[in-house]
Amino acid sequence: MTKRIEIHSGPDSLGRYLYTLLWPDNYFPGHPDGENIEKERAQVFHATLPDWYKKEKGGK
Repeated sequence: MTKRIEIHSGPDSLGRYLYTLLWPDNYFPGHPDGENIEKERAQVFHATLPDWYKKEKGGK
């Protein structure tokens, strides 16, 4: 599992996208399955795409 981006829409007139950034994490305090399990976390952004993503996709 690696970090990844799912693009939902965009770009708008300012070059911003609506996207979700997902990344692996293995610490979930108080989780019923245990605190050190590997799951994915996510956050939604309305912004320009991160530089690391642009480089991965060939300068998109």
